[in-house]
Amino acid sequence: MPILRIGIVVAVGNFIDTRGAIKSMKAIWSITWGNPYTNPPDDFPEPPEPITVQWNKGDDTRHPAEFIEFVDKYDGYCIGWASVNEKPRKYWGEETKKRVRLGRLTKRIQKKYGLFAEEELKREIERYKKIGYL
Repeated sequence: MPILRIGIVVAVGNFIDTRGAIKSMKAIWSITWGNPYTNPPDDFPEPPEPITVQWNKGDDTRHPAEFIEFVDKYDGYCIGWASVNEKPRKYWGEETKKRVRLGRLTKRIQKKYGLFAEEELKREIERYKKIGYL
């Protein structure tokens, strides 16, 4: 995995999916003032606009050259990057949540009570239904 130097912090870019295959990634490079308690001096120019890049397997993931030149020239600025996730987040529906909760509850009760699990499971299911969890 490529190592990306961000100011004085080192971050590892994670491009690996669940199967271990390398995939592409979209990111935004930006320059910000490094100290949150101060502002840049008045004689410093505005930093360059953020750049959006698409990284694929084997691409060069180093900082943009113009950003490095700017940060080297004007002390106090930091180069940063953030990944961009274009896929909307998926949420579980109520039925799926209830099914998973019931399955986890059943496993937990079976492990804890063994032979007496049926009685305890009925009690717990009723308790969960009262609070609207199942």
